[in-house]
Amino acid sequence: MNLSDLSTSPFLASADYKPGTLLPIYKIARVQMADVPTPGKKDKQSKATLYFHGEAKGYVMNKNVGRKIAAAIGEDKDLETTWVGASIQLSVVADVRRPDGSHGNAFVLNAAWPASADPHKWLTACKELSPKVTEKVGAKRKDAIKTEHGTNYEAMAVAFQAVLDG
Repeated sequence: MNLSDLSTSPFLASADYKPGTLLPIYKIARVQMADVPTPGKKDKQSKATLYFHGEAKGYVMNKNVGRKIAAAIGEDKDLETTWVGASIQLSVVADVRRPDGSHGNAFVLNAAWPASADPHKWLTACKELSPKVTEKVGAKRKDAIKTEHGTNYEAMAVAFQAVLDG
């Protein structure tokens, strides 16, 4: 249980998590606009919100995360078509400047996978291959491969395997 579980808000809140927290991999159940209270404003604003299988609270998506998800799994005029069934993983970072000028925790996209992918398969493959790649080519080269592929764990696992096969 975390602080977010105790909150009455219908939305996940980054302030309820410690910086560095890696949230579970969530499968997107639906994408819809939700009326969200905004600090410093009287009226609620309609914002794109992701709802996940097995999670009662929605995630109010910011533009940066939305762009990164679109880059990883595609973008369609109807996000319900492209994003429902896809999986994402968020993490929490500290001291992010918010639109209202305050600073605090924020969610960032750690990884995203299309509906056809099995994220656990690729994460497991990367974890298993990483020490072998370090042993073969050193930590610096392994880190360069990780940096090159970012959160695309499928491409990272394929690159790690290519190093081991080469």
